[in-house]
Amino acid sequence: TARRMGAEVTLVYRRREEDLPARAAEVFHAKEEGVMFITCANPVRILGDQSVSGIECIRMQMCNLDESGRPIPEPIDNDTFTLACDVVIQAIGQGPNPVLVSQIPGIEKGRAGNVVTGEDGRTSHPKIFAAGDVTTGAATVIMAMGGAKQAARSINRMLASQ
Repeated sequence: TARRMGAEVTLVYRRREEDLPARAAEVFHAKEEGVMFITCANPVRILGDQSVSGIECIRMQMCNLDESGRPIPEPIDNDTFTLACDVVIQAIGQGPNPVLVSQIPGIEKGRAGNVVTGEDGRTSHPKIFAAGDVTTGAATVIMAMGGAKQAARSINRMLASQ
């Protein structure tokens, strides 16, 4: 979105490109639209006094494999570099916001912290419905929209029966 609004965009990722938690088509199209990718690097510090002036990164090397089979990134000592920038958008993780979910008493959560729902989008609270990544984890926009439409129909039925 930032690129489409005219910004120069650089994505910094601590692992290799093939390890990105994104569909290959998303990466391809982002590059096609001009997003720059810096892989095997990890941001360590945002620079600037009253506003952002840059971001300091450290280069990473791929080491032993984790339980999922992906190489574990480890920093390369003293191999840092700085990217000049005036905005930093953090995109970390692809799961539900644990603070949001923890603020709703009685909501059943799955093993990964996702909100558990029935097929109709209803949670363990009779008047709370959910859809999208908060229920499924990282998925497609199409899946989120389908879940939201189903939840909206269920909410409509619930309200119409009152």
